[in-house]
Amino acid sequence: MSQWDTLEKDGQVTVEEFEDYYKDISASVDNDDEFELIVRNAWHIAGGEGWCENTTIPRHLVTDADGRQHVEMAKGSENFSYSKDLNRNWGGEV
Repeated sequence: MSQWDTLEKDGQVTVEEFEDYYKDISASVDNDDEFELIVRNAWHIAGGEGWCENTTIPRHLVTDADGRQHVEMAKGSENFSYSKDLNRNWGGEV
């Protein structure tokens, strides 16, 4: 969390600190599509098109009862939890 908590070291990340962090990251990225992919993958955000579509959310081949197949995106990564158990996910405290 220390990479975001930069303006006031209080254990709370403000919107301004979060935006400043990503402004610094974006300065080293060549184009908007690549930056979008970085953010989507880092935060497990579904979406994007073509080569900048999220690649960190697992996808599963589903076969319907009638034999049709389609790929569906899982609701989250198997090794990432959106729970508030921050000690397990981020090494921090609530």
